[in-house]
Amino acid sequence: LNNIGNIYFSKGDYDKALNFFKQSLKITIELGNPSLKATRLNNIGEFYRNTGNNTEALKYFKEALEIIEKLGNLEKKSTLLSNIGNIYNSQKNYSEALKKYRQALDIDEQLKDLGGKAKRLNNIGTIYLSQGNYQKALTRFKNSLEIDQRLGNKPKIALRFWWIGITYKKMNNKSKALECFKRARSIYDELGINYKLKQVQKEINKLYVLFF
Repeated sequence: LNNIGNIYFSKGDYDKALNFFKQSLKITIELGNPSLKATRLNNIGEFYRNTGNNTEALKYFKEALEIIEKLGNLEKKSTLLSNIGNIYNSQKNYSEALKKYRQALDIDEQLKDLGGKAKRLNNIGTIYLSQGNYQKALTRFKNSLEIDQRLGNKPKIALRFWWIGITYKKMNNKSKALECFKRARSIYDELGINYKLKQVQKEINKLYVLFF
């Protein structure tokens, strides 16, 4: 049922998708599997977040987190804390978002989860960027980039260059911003991720209009 929900969601039929997600949750509750219940709650939370209903998303993420904390599953706890942080971030509640991201980062460090650590550092960087604390943002994005370069995760490397480029642009450092955007463009071009390629090219074009 959950997979059917995902298919409807990908087609943009959100009412049917939600119906299947909730049916799947109901069956999971009847089976008495708390770990799977938390996964289903998280999926519904993701659905609401992706359709712009942050209030409902937060409710489902928090309910899932309560279950996961009781089960002691640190990996899932980190993901849920980050999901909650994303909601607070989109609501411009930066202090709460930062708190959740840092809690998730602590868990990633405890688990020695480098991929998770890179994500959390990037998330924290976006908070500092929104607050206009560009130097702190830059440090977090660069730390995140270093980890992903060690892991060889090309899509994430491109994304980190994107965020570093955005930060340099905010700092009016046009040459470094352009350099980062071009590096991101090169990776997206190599990987054939066209929608990201267009996004980066748009930023490059803006820089040429603004500064050259």
